[in-house]
Amino acid sequence: MQKINFKSLVPDLVALGSLLLVSLLYSLPVLQGKTVNLHDNMQATAGGRSVTQYHEQTGEWSAWCDSMFGGMPAFMIAGDYPYSYFSKIGAFIVGLLPNPTIFIFLMMLGAYIFLRIIKQNQWLSVLGGIAFALGTYSLVSIEAGHLSKMLAIAYMPMVLGGAIVCLRGQYIKGAALLGFFMTLELYSNHVQITFYMGLMLMLLMIFEGIRAIKEKQLKGFINASVVIALTMLLGIGTNAERLWNNYEFSKETIRGKSELSESIKKSGGDGLEKDYAFEYSYGIAESLTLLIPNAFGGASMGGLSTKSEIYKTMATSIDPANAQQFVEAQLGAYWGEISFTAGPAYAGAIICFLFILGMFIVRNSLKWWLVASTALLLMFSWGGNFDVLNGFLFRYFPLFNKFRAVTMTLSLVQFFMVAMAVLTIKTILDQRPSFQEIKKPLLISLGIIALLCVVPGLMFDFTSSNDTQLRDSLAQATQNKEFGVNAVNALRADRQSMYWSDAFRALALVLVTVGLIWAFLQRKMKENILLPTLIVLVTLDLFSVGKRFFNAKDFISKSTLQQTFEPSPTDNIILADKDPNYRVFDLTGNLIANALPSYFHKSLGGYQAARLRRYQDLFERQLAKGNRGVINMLNVKYFVQPDQAGTPQVAPNPEALGNAWFVKNYTIVPNPDAEMTALDKLDPKQTAIIDKRFEEQVKGLSIKSDSAQNTIKLTDYKPNKLNYSSNTQSEQLAVFSEMYYRGDRDWNAYIDGKLVPHLRANYVLRAMRVPAGKHEIMFEFKPITVEKGKIIDLISNILMACLIGFAAFKGLKA
Repeated sequence: MQKINFKSLVPDLVALGSLLLVSLLYSLPVLQGKTVNLHDNMQATAGGRSVTQYHEQTGEWSAWCDSMFGGMPAFMIAGDYPYSYFSKIGAFIVGLLPNPTIFIFLMMLGAYIFLRIIKQNQWLSVLGGIAFALGTYSLVSIEAGHLSKMLAIAYMPMVLGGAIVCLRGQYIKGAALLGFFMTLELYSNHVQITFYMGLMLMLLMIFEGIRAIKEKQLKGFINASVVIALTMLLGIGTNAERLWNNYEFSKETIRGKSELSESIKKSGGDGLEKDYAFEYSYGIAESLTLLIPNAFGGASMGGLSTKSEIYKTMATSIDPANAQQFVEAQLGAYWGEISFTAGPAYAGAIICFLFILGMFIVRNSLKWWLVASTALLLMFSWGGNFDVLNGFLFRYFPLFNKFRAVTMTLSLVQFFMVAMAVLTIKTILDQRPSFQEIKKPLLISLGIIALLCVVPGLMFDFTSSNDTQLRDSLAQATQNKEFGVNAVNALRADRQSMYWSDAFRALALVLVTVGLIWAFLQRKMKENILLPTLIVLVTLDLFSVGKRFFNAKDFISKSTLQQTFEPSPTDNIILADKDPNYRVFDLTGNLIANALPSYFHKSLGGYQAARLRRYQDLFERQLAKGNRGVINMLNVKYFVQPDQAGTPQVAPNPEALGNAWFVKNYTIVPNPDAEMTALDKLDPKQTAIIDKRFEEQVKGLSIKSDSAQNTIKLTDYKPNKLNYSSNTQSEQLAVFSEMYYRGDRDWNAYIDGKLVPHLRANYVLRAMRVPAGKHEIMFEFKPITVEKGKIIDLISNILMACLIGFAAFKGLKA
């Protein structure tokens, strides 16, 4: 057996150490015990608190979360997959370093491993790792708390690298790498990024297939394709429970089929509504930010100072301190097409130049795959602004209409541009052409950069669609129309100034890079000087721009962060109620974009991109209108609403109907549209609205006059198991203030221990025929996907471990 040559690992260890150092330098406040106020991460923590609390109390994970949107599956919120052992490795890796250092480092590591796989040396791979991780769009995504997305992006290059190893004929080694990294990719639990990765892998296979045909190596390509396909399936199997849960769940969410005719028209019947899916679409011209970060003003908030023209204009008419606070904290110079952005997608001026130059000089077999992937992902990011492609894919390509926020592909664009840039440097270092041989492509690339820097700045008017609103609000606040006009004109001047400043900055960086290449080719500079210089330049370029949008101001002490989860005075008032089985309707924020109330209460609101479709329908058509009957049937015992001063106040709701009740009558309606319409004037205490498809379940039910002796009450509560006792003089129809979800499949009902069917009432609630007499009723949430998914997880994880172990054994024995 061959001994491991540890000495040969030293260069890689040094390289990885340098990546770790850069990661720590960027996130330096973590060494002072600080952390980042990660918005989405905080929302996820709050939304999943009831699930984690139940686990802390019982040692079990509930697959149902009762604290958001009236109740929903916990598959995308919190939980555990006990037989997905590789997921536990993923969790261990994430815990090795504090946030956000670990995510920056893992992105560096992902690019580094990919570049080493395609035969780049350690320092070229270091350059690629830094350039990938410090792309501005990725940094602002980390700052926003999009951690699962960034984790999936970090592992993507490693997965693609494993596939390339297979395609180069190293089937066992490639399968082990591909399988291991695929398990981690799926552990990240961001299906949208994995979907895009899959598309890029398919594109790679197309290019490799064409190459195999040309080079008459089709047999090897077919063998590699089979190995890749089987390994990918095995990787999917290691996360079977997670993926199966999400697949079945997605059918019931806003990404699944709608039943209301109005929603069907907007979405095509299956998937997100198109306007919602493409709400965050990058402007086509806005892609210029890859080269010029402030081409479109930077961020929606921040980025302006007391040196700005708008500050100088405002300070002449209002208090300078107020003007400063407004321009620095509330106003932004951004004038692009997205409703809100925390920063641009800056890839780096040097990276952009090297990418363009590479299209002329690189001869690597991966070249056109990298270029095509960059172009395709960039076009995806344009969303509704490039309907000729994205509209077609939305309508006809499988799964494309399940996802939104297409701008996230810009982080993937960064990777493919960086990989191409590294190949460009590699080509120059290895081939070392004469300056005359490379002069033409070098000057053409420089000319393209120069045109991109200069021409748009001469054509743009630097006007935002929001300028009119800003002008009018400033004029109204100061009772001075001219002030509003002057302020907006000053802001446009600031945008123009920001553009030219960054345009000349980009051009200067590119000219320095051209000078370095010239010096190297003229034998005036050695490789051991050129490469470190480029690493330093790229790092400083991306580091400095990234710090404009994600910097020390975004870090806070952990004690300050914990205060977010301290109960407010209104929380304490509600928590004084010893009966926890009610809901809270918080009107102080956006109901479907705020999960913080869910940390303490069973809330009608929440923060989750995969909301149940039925609840979304109810929100849009009833809750948003303040329908009290619907609010009462959802057992809202407390409102939280602002007073005239904006201070949250608690208002009890004595009309809440409780956990369950018997209705006096029911009405059968022909379809979901009629069911929703009937809620407009429904008295839910008296009547239940039932869709015709459940008519058989109430056939022959004749509800006799109610009696005070007819009772039904909740006797024992767990998120995934609810027990009631009933006592009636005659057969009744009970309505339960719980979300109906996959009835008689995942949620099952029992009377006196016997499985019985239940139905849906009032569009979202559960209902059941209850026989006369005393009975014990139970609802239990036992998804089929959980029980059977665990078995597939176990088998697949064992097989994957065997594959990786065998590959390691073969590698040591070779």
